[in-house]
Amino acid sequence: MEYIIYSVVEIDFHWGSDEPRPSIIHTYADFKEAVTKKDLCKQIASLDKSRKQYQVVSIKVDNGSKKTD
Repeated sequence: MEYIIYSVVEIDFHWGSDEPRPSIIHTYADFKEAVTKKDLCKQIASLDKSRKQYQVVSIKVDNGSKKTD
């Protein structure tokens, strides 16, 4: 069986190299909850004037179970 999970990803542009590194902040089963968390993180980043961006990514996960007849 396949599931779709939604992860809020933080991209920090304060790294020493030219390559920003993403990190997963939190994972949700519900898309609306993920978007709410992303929006909250964006608001905090704008108040802190940080160089971070936030995105919601969907990931399709197969739990590996196979049905045999």
